Amino acid sequence: MADFGSCQLPVAANAIGSGTVTFGVRPENVVLAPGAPGEARIFDIEDQGVVKILVMDMGETRLHVTVPAGTHVQRDEQVRFGWKPDRVVTFDIETGANLALL
Repeated sequence: MADFGSCQLPVAANAIGSGTVTFGVRPENVVLAPGAPGEARIFDIEDQGVVKILVMDMGETRLHVTVPAGTHVQRDEQVRFGWKPDRVVTFDIETGANLALL
């Protein structure tokens, strides 16, 4: 699990390694879903045709998320989100090395 203070979000068991890591999730691997562990406010919506790019604020963290064009959301709406645990990429916090490649 990744701990964001107010919520914990899943990551694959082999993604954490030992100690503190930096991790990344591609915008297309974030999932909006009722009951998901994370919560954010939609700051902006960019309609790109087949997808929408959502700019979301979770506390002081700004997230960019790609969702299907048919997703119905509005600015300032609070949404629940998570991500695909097997799509998390982790990096050594000191060297920046991708832990999957070590």
